[in-house]
Amino acid sequence: MVTKHDFEQPEIKRLSLGSKVAWIDKGDIRVIFLNTSDIPYILNGGTKKYDFKKVRGIREQQIEDLISILEKTIDKHVVVFGHANLISQSGRSALNFNGDLVQKIFTSFNNKDSGQLKNELSGDFGVNVRYNFTDTGISTISNYICGHMHYEKYYKVNGINHIILNCSALMGKKHGVTTDYNKKWDRRYNEISELAGYFININPDKMLLQIFGYGAATRFVSFEI
Repeated sequence: MVTKHDFEQPEIKRLSLGSKVAWIDKGDIRVIFLNTSDIPYILNGGTKKYDFKKVRGIREQQIEDLISILEKTIDKHVVVFGHANLISQSGRSALNFNGDLVQKIFTSFNNKDSGQLKNELSGDFGVNVRYNFTDTGISTISNYICGHMHYEKYYKVNGINHIILNCSALMGKKHGVTTDYNKKWDRRYNEISELAGYFININPDKMLLQIFGYGAATRFVSFEI
């Protein structure tokens, strides 16, 4: 529902109509969008093989598209957006499938490496791809921004900021899935605390990514790009 309207914007580019990876350029800034709910719809005897509410992952085709885009990213400051967090603060995958592989792509891109990326899986989420980031100029990926967790958290892994934003619905303090973060806001309907959202400004002059929050959100944080 969301990406259909996103992709109708002429400024948003994709490698093909079927690609789940998109990007937009403005000057020296490149913003890339990933689909962390890249889950195949497969029925086993009438039952879904994967529960879309609980399973998050990125498949090989999307990883190949990401590599192709990054290989042609020359002298850009890159920021990546996705729905769910890719890795934990310790560097382990936070997706059910391949979040750690995407982080390895980011790190290899920043290090101007070339090589092969492979996991131990086969079938739906198996990955075996090659990459070459040796001719990307001064390009670096500085930040990955997501939501999903219904709280705020910021941590750096291998020089890349991982930024988790709240973007949470209002369900009340006693609701079973309300996080401690949102309980502390004492959110109320028809007041500013009912909302939780952000404006994100990428400022190439100051080399900053600035996040302005409203409602149940931190009012301002910034990160280098």
